Amino acid sequence: MGIKNWFDGSIYTGEFKAGKANGNGKLSEIDGTNFEGVFENDLPAGVGLKTWKNGDEYYGFVKEGLAHGKGKKDWVTGRSYVGDWKFGVPYGKGTEISEDGTEYIGDFRDGVSSGKGTRIEIDGSIAKGVFDGGMLNGKGSKTWYDGTIYLGQFEEGMASGSGKKTWYDGTSYEGEFKEGRANGTGTMTWGNGDKYHGQFFDGK
Repeated sequence: MGIKNWFDGSIYTGEFKAGKANGNGKLSEIDGTNFEGVFENDLPAGVGLKTWKNGDEYYGFVKEGLAHGKGKKDWVTGRSYVGDWKFGVPYGKGTEISEDGTEYIGDFRDGVSSGKGTRIEIDGSIAKGVFDGGMLNGKGSKTWYDGTIYLGQFEEGMASGSGKKTWYDGTSYEGEFKEGRANGTGTMTWGNGDKYHGQFFDGK
């Protein structure tokens, strides 16, 4: 056990090997950031707890001082993420709860939801499919809180391309969509059985 002072003012207290921090220890940085856990060659490397001055916390695996592997981070804003990390950012599979309570379960890349996943909105709406940059892009589905369902193609989070939307009252539209509305060739079927097949523009 021992103490080491870094040139930047950081202080390490813990185990040493060959003159470097190796083993269990605690690093206190001048900006208020602290890490307590396993060290390797003067860097956090293993399982540990990292806390920031503003109250943010991360517990899990680290590599070269960054979250890497399985871990969980809680922000003081109410946001949380648990899952895979890659050099400080969510990367792989995980679950994120946003500040507003929205929950996303699925694939992450470079810190944002990208790949297959499910997003649950605070109003009960559920979106499933392929995400890119935090939004549905590609094949997917969305179910609204009132029972309305859309199955088909998405672009930047909105129904775009071929798809089918069925409203809670039994009315349905199957055909081409653009920016969330019926645009192009399609068939509208009402709950009483009436049908219209033809061109639609801006949902009409």
